[in-house]
Amino acid sequence: MCSLRWLQEQGLIPVPAFRNPRYPEKPADIVGIKPGPVIEIAFRSNPAIELEDVKSLDRVPAEKKFVITFSKLQKKVEMSTFYLKPGVEHIHLY
Repeated sequence: MCSLRWLQEQGLIPVPAFRNPRYPEKPADIVGIKPGPVIEIAFRSNPAIELEDVKSLDRVPAEKKFVITFSKLQKKVEMSTFYLKPGVEHIHLY
C-alpha cells in the first residue's frame, strides 16, 4: 500500500503486475506511469536477485528500473548482483 501511495505522491499512476504482452517473462511487481503514457519507474522484488527479475525489467520500457532485495543472507544477495545489467539499480532493504 505504501508503494502505491508513494507513486501517487510522485504524480504517477501505479500499475501492479505490469507485463509487456509481447514477452513471456513474469511481470514487474509495480510500475509508475506518467501522463503520455510513459512508464517512468518499474520495480521487482525478491529475497535475492534472480535472472528472471532482470529479464522482466528488460522488457519494460521504463526510464528507471529497480530490483529490491530483502534477504538476511547478505553474501547470497551480493553474489546475486552478478545478474544486474546497466540501467537496473539494486536496493537491499535488510
